[in-house]
Amino acid sequence: MMLMNISRAYFDAIDKVAKQPIPAKVMERARQSLLDYLAVTCAGAHFQKSKMERYFDFAQPEAGIFIAIGTGKSLALKETVFLNGLSAHALDYDDGTNSGIIHLGSPIFSLLLPLAQRYGKSVDEVLRAAIIGYEASYTMAVSIQPKHKAMGYHATGTCGVMGATLAAAYMLGFTEEERYEAFATACVSASGMLKVLDDGSELKPYNVAKTALLSLTSLQLAKAGFKGHQDPLGGYRGFLKLMSGDDNTPIKPCLLDGTY
Repeated sequence: MMLMNISRAYFDAIDKVAKQPIPAKVMERARQSLLDYLAVTCAGAHFQKSKMERYFDFAQPEAGIFIAIGTGKSLALKETVFLNGLSAHALDYDDGTNSGIIHLGSPIFSLLLPLAQRYGKSVDEVLRAAIIGYEASYTMAVSIQPKHKAMGYHATGTCGVMGATLAAAYMLGFTEEERYEAFATACVSASGMLKVLDDGSELKPYNVAKTALLSLTSLQLAKAGFKGHQDPLGGYRGFLKLMSGDDNTPIKPCLLDGTY
């Protein structure tokens, strides 16, 4: 039995979104976001082509069946998820929101598309899952900003891992308990520092790449039966305290209105 706490309240709010009909305008906005993601990811892969070639030469990633967007290569699942994220944020043109100070689609679609390829999910199933992920990422980000950014955190990395994890958990039909454990693991995984913006650093896309990969790992651990904390958001050592400095931070409502 899961105890009611701030984490459970947030989780239940996302679950409520997942169980209601998605308005047509929201589905259309998600479809536009997917097209945007594909375009910026292809462009990002081209932009950093020389670096990607050196990456492939050194890493010699395992070949597989999953399409690493814009690279012309089919790779193993984890490598594809990671490189999709790296390319998606390379130009910093992926969709974002000023109120949450977060790029929403890049970590979510970087994970969902290879998983959809593996499990034969339709475009509409991907879009519906992405909408859930957008709601989860944005709701958390807008709740802890601007304190979060002022403390030096990159919300695309910290809040994005929650959204991507929950999006994929719904798309893959995880049980309620599995979704919660994946969410709890994602809270522990969350990281991302804005130092990547300073002094010529080119690692901002890395925050997205590792976020997508950590989301995949969160799913795998949950499916294996690893247990997380029952209230990963709350308490003096919880996500809210660490990421905003205040464990009494109220979480905003999920609106599901197609705007962000």
